[in-house]
Amino acid sequence: MSNLAQQIKREANAISAVLREHNVDAGVPLRLNSILVAGDAYLLYDISRGRGVRIAQIARLLPEITERLRRVRGDAGLWARLRPLSSTLELPHPTPKPLEPDWHNLDLEPLTMAVGRSYGVDGSKQENLRINNDFGHLLIAGQTRAGKSTLLRGMLTTLCMATPAADVELMLLDPKRSELEPFRGLPHTSLYAWSADEMLAALRRCHDDMQRRIAGADGRTIILVVEELRELVQQAPDASGLLASLLSVGGGVGIHVIAVTQHPTAKSLGGAGGVLKANFTHRLIGSVGDARAAEAGAGRPESGAQYLPPRSGAWLWIEGPRLDRIQAHYQSLDTTRRLMAGLRRGSGRPEPVSRETPPPAATDTGTPAGAMSTAAHPALVELSALEQQRARKIAAWMQERGIAPGALGHNAKIRAAYDAGLFTTSGRGGSNSRVIRAVDEMLADAPMEVEII
Repeated sequence: MSNLAQQIKREANAISAVLREHNVDAGVPLRLNSILVAGDAYLLYDISRGRGVRIAQIARLLPEITERLRRVRGDAGLWARLRPLSSTLELPHPTPKPLEPDWHNLDLEPLTMAVGRSYGVDGSKQENLRINNDFGHLLIAGQTRAGKSTLLRGMLTTLCMATPAADVELMLLDPKRSELEPFRGLPHTSLYAWSADEMLAALRRCHDDMQRRIAGADGRTIILVVEELRELVQQAPDASGLLASLLSVGGGVGIHVIAVTQHPTAKSLGGAGGVLKANFTHRLIGSVGDARAAEAGAGRPESGAQYLPPRSGAWLWIEGPRLDRIQAHYQSLDTTRRLMAGLRRGSGRPEPVSRETPPPAATDTGTPAGAMSTAAHPALVELSALEQQRARKIAAWMQERGIAPGALGHNAKIRAAYDAGLFTTSGRGGSNSRVIRAVDEMLADAPMEVEII
């Protein structure tokens, strides 16, 4: 038996022992598929529960389980993260290694950013973000040493390497004058601002461009990158209103915001009446200081981001009902500078995208082959665009959990969806009832083994 296998067996037995000591009928079975080794990133232990055992009983014992595992590992700084929906316990790999991809052979479509890899029982897969009108905006949040700059460098590098400058425009706001510096001077980069006046002028320019596009003007995709959101708002208080407008409308006209913050608090993300917080359609959340910062950054409770280990490449990918653990690519500052210097010289610059080229096939974030499409489902016809979006999200959320159409009553579905953050308070009442009726009809037509995207 290998050293890792022996370590896994000791840790599985330690988890089971704590549960037995508290008379909780649960434990980690030592069998195939009960323990996932996610590359060199983390280990995932499946906790099998007896009849009537609630996940809350295990959650209450998490501090004690963590302390027992620290003794087994000999690591006083070890943190364990409980995933309540899947009843699994995540631990860092005993000997973690950075995920270093071959940047030149990622085979990305234009307007795509490589993020990292996700892991499951069927293996691992590359996780990418495709920039289009459905993408909206991205928040990257994590405390110091979470790896925000490393993550952002890798994403922007792959975007620039995969996309010709004729198709994307980068506007970089870097109040710390450090992390985005390697991307200055690229043919993709139209401006680099760091002072309060320069950043405010850049936001106004971007806002004016958005107004022209609303009026019918065309233009290449714009990505506005804010390296530290709180610094920007503190240095230029007028920036909050401009950002709120861009976040509310810009995504639909090809202007997208990527904002980075090490202070994901309700106060720092609550500017402009909460619009800043509400309009980030995608979130990547790394290690944060506490549960309140985790909830503010993730936009939902109980993400467990406060238990992610720092400086490990550990991130949570949050998009609608989706919450997945991914391992981010590692890219050093020196590597970034070398790759971007090559782009400045023109070596390896991608060819422009032909406007006659048919759109690429659906990616991992699209509807998989064989899945039921809800785009034209008759139940959605009478709903507004926002209600249609909510209905699809709730249907996917129920489908992922194997909740049959008749398993919950009408009001129970509304309550469950509201608790999961799929309804806002402004949407409660008759609007929510219409949405739930549409969900029932869609689920009734969908085989439960097929996931709705």
